[in-house]
Amino acid sequence: MKRTILSLSLVLLLALSACTTANSMASSTPSGTPSAAPTPVWNTQTFSKQYTAPDGTVVMTVEFKMPAAEDGNSDPAWTQINAYYEAEGNAYLENAQETADQAIDEYTVASASGYSFSPYSLESSYSVSYQDEHVVSFLRSYYSYIGGAHPSTFQFSEVFDLKSGQRLAFADLFSDTDAAQSKVLEAIHAQNTDSVYDETALDEQFNPDYFYLTDSGYVFYYQSETIAPHAAGIPEFTIPYADLQDLQK
Repeated sequence: MKRTILSLSLVLLLALSACTTANSMASSTPSGTPSAAPTPVWNTQTFSKQYTAPDGTVVMTVEFKMPAAEDGNSDPAWTQINAYYEAEGNAYLENAQETADQAIDEYTVASASGYSFSPYSLESSYSVSYQDEHVVSFLRSYYSYIGGAHPSTFQFSEVFDLKSGQRLAFADLFSDTDAAQSKVLEAIHAQNTDSVYDETALDEQFNPDYFYLTDSGYVFYYQSETIAPHAAGIPEFTIPYADLQDLQK
């Protein structure tokens, strides 16, 4: 139960750090005018650290990999996106300290009791799920092992306007947010053939900002273990762009 609570707290901390970073990076509303600027090439900025017990034993390692535009200073929007993920990586490191303290406590108890201890591990990685001259969409995976039978995996995503550097939330993309959300949920329920997922959970656990872009459309997802067992992974539902075209800004 303790680890379950910690996992839920962890996903809240990660989500809150993203919200805080997004608020601090606010900028002008993106324009619909096409940009002639070249699209960025994405590298990686890494935030890593080892945590040790008083006797020098490594009890936890962290490695958070975040996007970084190559030649980021050549474009103000790219600079802003890089700064967003730099703040995100530093926030992840700050939040990791509490988990490291727990790892040290568990190692100390295990050593005193003659039990084995498995070091904790926190990792994140990213991929570019879609990019054109107007927007870039990142898909990020977060892996957490803090003991127990299996690690926890979380998924996060961000979409940025490449002209302004502004992060685009669900509400920024649609003229009628409520109507768009209703349409998305209707499509998700339609894809839930044979009622694989609980219909009520699909509605209650839906987060409109859990989405990313692909060539095929919007992909909406649910965190692991929210609507299905751990073995099911991250449930995802693809909604073609044409299905929401009448509500897009």
